[in-house]
Amino acid sequence: SMVICVLSVLASKDKKQAFSKMLGSGACLGLLMIPLSFLSQIYLVGYGGDHVGLRLLLMLVLVTKCGDIGAYLTGTLMSKRPGGNHPIVPAISPKKSWEGTIGGFLVSVGVAILLWKILSFDVYGGIWAPIVMGAILFVGGFCGDLCESVIKRAVEIKDSGDTIPGIGGVLDLVDSLVVNSPLFYLTAMCIIQ
Repeated sequence: SMVICVLSVLASKDKKQAFSKMLGSGACLGLLMIPLSFLSQIYLVGYGGDHVGLRLLLMLVLVTKCGDIGAYLTGTLMSKRPGGNHPIVPAISPKKSWEGTIGGFLVSVGVAILLWKILSFDVYGGIWAPIVMGAILFVGGFCGDLCESVIKRAVEIKDSGDTIPGIGGVLDLVDSLVVNSPLFYLTAMCIIQ
């Protein structure tokens, strides 16, 4: 595929623009493929034995998405009170507020504790392990959301696509997992016995 990219640049009349497109395409591919490789590594943990990887993958997705939903719902509810919300980084994402962030953080930690008990992991650190995991997954998801917002601002678009109406695109659904997949894998490998 690299040879095809180089040949397309060489055959192009505007080589600078073709090279820029090639770099952009490669960066997007890397942005998605690297986290996807960590998702497969998480799934394969304990394969053939207790298959703890399936439970880990479930935890990663549920805690990350519940944190996103908790932040959205808290931010939306709190915006209706007098004075509204207090934005965190209005230049990047004007709707992200301190209120929503605190709500999402608490939801992530709560869901992590609940899932930790339901999925019964053998871990170091007792109750602190799911609290730390919930906190890490919320912060990583928040950073992933902000990174995607920066990309959308740089290319001057509101939504990353219109495949799913009202959501803002598929990338909006997985942006938090892009950061959380490698982060969760590295953290989980340190605390799962």
